[in-house]
Amino acid sequence: VKKLGLTTEDISDALSTNLKGMIIGTYRETDSPLTEKSIPIVLRTKEAHNTVFSKLDTMKIYSTSTEKFVNLNQIADIKLDFEYGYIYKRDRIYTVGVQGDVIEGHTANEVDAVMSPWIVEKVKEWEAERSEKIKTKTVAGLLSTAEGANYKYEIGGVTEMSNKQSAALGEKLPFAGLFILLLLVGQFNSIKKAIIILLTIPLGILGVAVGLIIGHQNFGFFAIIGLVSLSGVVVNNAIVLLDQIEVEISENGLNPVHAVVMSAQSRFRPILLTTITTLCGLLPLWLFGGAMWKPMAVSLIFGLIFATMLTLGVIPVLYAIFFKVEYKDYEYQVVIEEETKSKTELY
Repeated sequence: VKKLGLTTEDISDALSTNLKGMIIGTYRETDSPLTEKSIPIVLRTKEAHNTVFSKLDTMKIYSTSTEKFVNLNQIADIKLDFEYGYIYKRDRIYTVGVQGDVIEGHTANEVDAVMSPWIVEKVKEWEAERSEKIKTKTVAGLLSTAEGANYKYEIGGVTEMSNKQSAALGEKLPFAGLFILLLLVGQFNSIKKAIIILLTIPLGILGVAVGLIIGHQNFGFFAIIGLVSLSGVVVNNAIVLLDQIEVEISENGLNPVHAVVMSAQSRFRPILLTTITTLCGLLPLWLFGGAMWKPMAVSLIFGLIFATMLTLGVIPVLYAIFFKVEYKDYEYQVVIEEETKSKTELY
């Protein structure tokens, strides 16, 4: 190169000019101070866009020192080789990204459920092929670091975002539970009653699990939102029932045995009607809410149904256990007669 009077800058300028063009300046077009445009000035040969491999040998390179042209094949051996035009990395690892849109009526979780097993099988195939290449190239001493790396895959897009949001939501749930516990203790002035009310939440979770199975829905981010919302709703029935028990004991003078039975009787219809009206409001969201809102609606609907029906039976049992209310030799008819007499005397 030096003998021919060329520099690396001469070679670089010639290649740029003959292949893709070289920026030599900028033209500023100004209609007004606010609409200034910068247009690059590119120097290229007439054949720059039509350069073929066979013509590279005779490409002329101008020497600024000797003021003469030199053919490219006089200073370089030209051969055709493949190279990626764009290399994408994620977390400093060579990555290939595949993107697609979900068909209407389906969710990203459904696609993930189908794609993940397929990708796992493909990764096994790729690993087997890689192992064979490693054995071959190790013998020949040609193995590179990149070829020795393992294959990994990650599901991105909506699934990745949903997982991150679910994790962030899960971190805050203990604080929400603690806040609910403090409110209940403050209202009833009793830790036992607060615990009884909180124990109704798992009843709703059972309903959510059954509902998602029946409704063929995935447990994604919106299902978790429905579950969190349900936690604040199902406790209402328990609060109403326990409050009525306290009213029967403190104001109507019933003993705990009769108070529990009468409270369950008197609050059954209001609790049931409240739940039914809530379910009616959620049904349109389940039927016409689309793939995104259906999991949340299913979580709330089935969670409420299970929690309501089980609460009416579980809360009296838990109250009897926590406060040691004995029901040995209990007769229902006696309770009705005594309760009727007590109300007659009060009125």
